Amino acid sequence: MATGFGFGPGWWVLLLGWPAILGAFVAFSLAAARKSRLPAIFGCLLVAPMFLYLSATPRFLWLAPAAFVLLCVIAWRVEKSGWITNCLLALPAVAILAWLGYAVVTQ
Repeated sequence: MATGFGFGPGWWVLLLGWPAILGAFVAFSLAAARKSRLPAIFGCLLVAPMFLYLSATPRFLWLAPAAFVLLCVIAWRVEKSGWITNCLLALPAVAILAWLGYAVVTQ
C-alpha cells in the first residue's frame, strides 16, 4: 500500500476499491447526462472487480451479481431510458455500496 516515500508494490489494489466506485459514479453520471453508452460501459468496467469481490462474500452472495447485472442493463439502455428508470435500476447497486460503506464505518 502507500508508504512514506511512495506507493508500494500493491498500489493497484487501491484502484479496485472506493476510488473505482467514485469513478464509476462519475462515469454513470456523464452517461446519463449525455445519453451515451460509452461512459456507462467504462463505469461497469470500473465497478466490476468490487462486485466480483462482494459476490464471494456470504453477506452479498446473490445480491452483488444481481446488482451488477442491473448496472449492465443501465449501460445498455442509457440512450433510450429516462432518468427515473436509470435511478430505479441503479438502486440495488447503490444500496449494496451504501450498506458496505456503513459496515466499514461502524466497525
